[in-house]
Amino acid sequence: MGSFKDWKHLAKIEFGEPNNSGLKLYGVAFVEGYEKPVGFHIELRAMGFWKLEMEDLYQAKEVYSFFRNLLKNCLRTNLGLSKSFTHLITEIQIAEGKTEEVLDRIEEAMGIEWKDSLKETLTYLKK
Repeated sequence: MGSFKDWKHLAKIEFGEPNNSGLKLYGVAFVEGYEKPVGFHIELRAMGFWKLEMEDLYQAKEVYSFFRNLLKNCLRTNLGLSKSFTHLITEIQIAEGKTEEVLDRIEEAMGIEWKDSLKETLTYLKK
C-alpha cells in the first residue's frame, strides 16, 4: 500500500497560481528538465468526479503521474488516461469521506492557493 508521500519521488513540478473559472481551475505546471510548461485544467463535477485535462506534451505524463500518486488511496475510480486531438484527459472519482484529505495533500504539494480555489469551487458545485 503506497503512502501519501509517494509523490515526492517524482519529477520536480512547480505549479503556477490557479485561475478559477466556474467549475474549472486553470493552471500551468513547470516540470523540471523541460522548457515548455504544461497547461492544464481541473473540472469538478457532481458525485466527486474530477476531470483533469492537460496539453498533449511529452512532459504531461509527469503531471499525470504526479496527480495519480498524490491522490493514491483517496480514489474510488480512476478511468485512466485518454487522448483527444490536443489534450490528455483523465477522470477520477474521489472516494467518499476523502475530500478533506485530498485538499490537504494538494495544499502540501501545490500550495494553499490551489487548496483554497478547489474548496471554493466545491462550494460552488454544492449550490
